[in-house]
Amino acid sequence: MKSTVSLLLVLASFVPAASARPQGANPAAGAGAAAGPGLAALPGPAVLTGFTSRTAWLTALGSTPTRVDFDALADGTLVTGTGALLPWGVADTFGDSTHGGGAVPQFAYCSCTMNFPMFGAGSLPSEPNYFANIRDSPTYATGTITLVFTQARTAVGLFVADGSPVDVFRIEPLDAGGVSLGVQTFPARALPDTFCGLLSDTAFFGVKISSASPNDSWGIDDFEHGGSVGQTYCFGDGLGSICPCANENDGSVADGEAGCANSHVAGGAALTASGSAHTSSADLVLVAQGLVSNQPGLYFQGDNATGGGSGALFGDGLRCAGGGVRRLGVRAADAAGSSSTAGLDVVALGGVVAGETKRYQLWYRDPANSPCGSGFNLTNGVEVAWLP
Repeated sequence: MKSTVSLLLVLASFVPAASARPQGANPAAGAGAAAGPGLAALPGPAVLTGFTSRTAWLTALGSTPTRVDFDALADGTLVTGTGALLPWGVADTFGDSTHGGGAVPQFAYCSCTMNFPMFGAGSLPSEPNYFANIRDSPTYATGTITLVFTQARTAVGLFVADGSPVDVFRIEPLDAGGVSLGVQTFPARALPDTFCGLLSDTAFFGVKISSASPNDSWGIDDFEHGGSVGQTYCFGDGLGSICPCANENDGSVADGEAGCANSHVAGGAALTASGSAHTSSADLVLVAQGLVSNQPGLYFQGDNATGGGSGALFGDGLRCAGGGVRRLGVRAADAAGSSSTAGLDVVALGGVVAGETKRYQLWYRDPANSPCGSGFNLTNGVEVAWLP
């Protein structure tokens, strides 16, 4: 299973020491808009889709993202290496600037105390704070910023805090090893219409954000991330543990990120999570598809990923979660073979505490013509790193 640990190690060389912040600096000389493409995805392993409308991005996302509340931090709060953004699912941040001479730290700033005119105070989507590389000489908030998440994500959105017009902007999702999954570019626009949103068909653990001009002074406001909550694992696709009677799924459900094949669909049953991983919100919902119509299933929680994350043979499928098992509830699939934990409080039923990582799975009935004859099967697993 993937984690943010390897990405943090890859980026560790970028962690700078906190430095003094001299006042009264002037903006970087020679800064200016760079010519570049409009909304476009450059080639990479992932299929990326860009949005310049937050409304359209939210509609395509289909769930509520986590928004980092920079306004909750004091003006001048050092973010890099401090865990300041952990309450909002960001493990750490890194930055570099050719203008500033290499690795640079990031801060939460108030637009009311800008020491040079990056943009007009009062023009941000929400005031007063925004997030940027160190604003003082010689960096002047230029360069790139990388944010590392506490769990896999498939969507990010933000508003660029920059002058008018905003330069061509780029968002680059990174996998757990820090490898680029592609680059999404956004056209130059003017505040307050500077939203940049991205959806990826591949989960990522961090994003690198930059302007097309290395001399451009910029920041971000209303940074949001979301998509699939938790990390799916333990698939009945034959790449990990082999399904009990060679009943590997055919990839027709959730691109193969599902359990072993059942009598209803050769693609098996897939489990995902929506909502958020915040214990305070208690809005996480487990959703299953590809089940046997009108048959019941038990949603359960475990502390461990069975078989090192590949699962262990159980009935017609693979058991993916175990250890300290808690039953969350029984739900019957509808005629289309779907069910969910909607209406159940997963946090309360699972006794979840922020900071814990739990695994989830659905054990469901398949009484007639099950592939291996056991009469039951399981979905894939979902791992969730719980936040406050």
